[in-house]
Formats: sequence, C-alpha cells, structure tokens
Amino acid sequence: MIVLRAPKDIVRVKSFLTTEPLKLKTEELPRMNKIMNSFVIIKKVELGLLLLSLIICIVFWKNDLIKGISIGLMVQSAAFIILTIMPSTRGLYI
Repeated sequence: MIVLRAPKDIVRVKSFLTTEPLKLKTEELPRMNKIMNSFVIIKKVELGLLLLSLIICIVFWKNDLIKGISIGLMVQSAAFIILTIMPSTRGLYI
C-alpha cells in the first residue's frame, strides 16, 4: 500500500539528497514522472466515464434503470477524479 510505503520513500529521497544527489536525478525523478503520467491517464479515463455517463443519462432520460445507473457512474467518476487530483497535485510539489 502507498500509505505504508511513503515514509520509506521519504527516508530514501532524503538520503539521496544528503549522500548521493545524482541518484535523485537518475532514480527518483524518472520514478515520479512515471507516477505523474499514470495520474494523467487515470484522470482522462475518469473524465471520459463522467462524460459518457452524462450522455447516457440524457439520452435514456425516460428509462429509470439506465438513468439511475448512469447517475451512479457520474457520482463515482466525479469522486475518483477528485481523489486522483489530490495526490497528483501533491506530487507536483514534492
């Protein structure tokens, strides 16, 4: 889990800063770039699901089952977008 791994990463990066600053560029920055790129992909997928569910909700407005499913998907997608933006913005400043 990320929560359990984060303190170890912090210690590792601090040691890079003090003992081997070159490793920061060769190991840590590529790792963080890979993580940040995955956040971009996740945000795009969730935004696509949000828009798709909105379109389905509008098209099938009279069908309560499909409308309910699409509204649920909209809520879930919006929540995941918010939960993805929070750590991705934090990653920009680390």
